[in-house]
Amino acid sequence: MRLDSTSVSVYHDDVADNSLLPHGGSKNHRPDPQRWNEVVRSSQATQQALASRAASWRQQAQETLTSVESGLRERLRTVGVPDEALDEEIAGMSPIYTSIRERLSAAELSFTDARGALTALSVADAELRRRVADLREKYRPVVVVERRELRLRWADLVSSTSRL
Repeated sequence: MRLDSTSVSVYHDDVADNSLLPHGGSKNHRPDPQRWNEVVRSSQATQQALASRAASWRQQAQETLTSVESGLRERLRTVGVPDEALDEEIAGMSPIYTSIRERLSAAELSFTDARGALTALSVADAELRRRVADLREKYRPVVVVERRELRLRWADLVSSTSRL
């Protein structure tokens, strides 16, 4: 006996017409090969579309990652990180994107992996924003406001002809 997803084949001697094992046609002589071919073509088209979408997402993630990493130095300068501390702060932020770089370095990405890389990139971007805000607070110049006490008397505020 041989089983596959579309038929069962049993080798047996000739049997009566009302038997449970009547003779049948081969797969090639079925009445619906057109429908089966349509299903196969649809499946192939779907696989091709998914692979194309995965490649597109991979390229988008790589471009975004490159853009973020190349603009990080200037971004940190704008929030007030001094030049002598830039390399240290950038090195501290590098691990945020390490897992994404590893994902994108794979030879082939599945649809799920490519989508996961984009999601991880969004999460990493939120983490980067939080860290940049922390650095803004850390390196924000402290402005000392000189406070002077001013003493006033009611007589100075109110004219001498007015009465309270």
